[in-house]
Amino acid sequence: MKTTQSLLLKLITAPEGVEKALQESPGTVLPIRGDSLLSSVERLDIYANMYFYRIRDSLKEDFPAVLKILGKIGFHNLITEYLFVSPSTHYSLRYAGQHLPRYLKRHRLLKKYPYLAELAELEWALLNAFDAPNSKVLAKEDLKAVTPEEWSHLRFHFIPSIQVFEFSYPVGQIRDRALRGKKVPSFRKKKTRLLVWRRNFKVCFRDTDELESKILYRLGQETFFGDLCHRLSRRPGGKSAPIILARYLQTWIREGLLAEISLPSHS
Repeated sequence: MKTTQSLLLKLITAPEGVEKALQESPGTVLPIRGDSLLSSVERLDIYANMYFYRIRDSLKEDFPAVLKILGKIGFHNLITEYLFVSPSTHYSLRYAGQHLPRYLKRHRLLKKYPYLAELAELEWALLNAFDAPNSKVLAKEDLKAVTPEEWSHLRFHFIPSIQVFEFSYPVGQIRDRALRGKKVPSFRKKKTRLLVWRRNFKVCFRDTDELESKILYRLGQETFFGDLCHRLSRRPGGKSAPIILARYLQTWIREGLLAEISLPSHS
C-alpha cells in the first residue's frame, strides 16, 4: 500500500505531468485501470490537475495583491512556472508559497513590475505574523510598579509576531491600491521601512523610520533601557532622548507591540 501511495504521489506532483514522469520511469505499472472513456494516464492526470489548482487557489489567498496586479492569467502562469521550479514539499498548503518572494527576485516580470518580489515578501510576512504564537501584551499599568532606579536595568520584550522590513519600493501603498482595485502606477524606488505585527486577530503594518527601526533592533537584542538611552544621548540632539523613547513606548503600548518587561535577577 505504501509503495502504491508513494508512486501515485510522485506522479500526481510531477512538475511536467504524469505522462512525462512515466517516460522517465520506463516499466512503471499504474495501479489504475483505464476504460473506453479515459486511459489510466488520463484518469491520473485529473488528480494531478486538481492538485495543481488546489495549490494555485491557495496561493491566490496568500498573495492577493500579486494576483490583482498580474490578473488571473498572469498569476496562473507565474504559479505554473514557480511550482515547476519549487514544487511543494510540505503536507500543508500553508507553506506552498514560502519560496515565491525569492523566486520573483530574478523573474522577468520585474521588468514590468520592479516591486513585485518585495510585494510578495510583504504578503508572506503578513501570513507569518498571523500565524505567530500568542503572547500577553504589556499595559501601561505594568510600568507603574517599576521604580525610577530600576528603569536603567529594564528590558523590554516584544510580541512574537513583530517584524521590521526595509524595502526599495513603497509596497505598503502598492498593496493598498491593488486591493482597492485602483490602478497601480509606475512607482519609483523609494526606501521604505515597514513594521508588521498582529494585534488580536488582525494583522497590521505601518511605516517606520530609521531611528525607530534601530531602537526596535536594540531592544530586540535585550539591550538595557539605560544603555539605549546612553546611545541615543550621543546622537545629535541627544538631550531629547528620554522624550523620544517615552513617545515610542507610548505608541508601542497603544499598538500592542510589547509583551512584557524584565529586570536582572539579584539572586
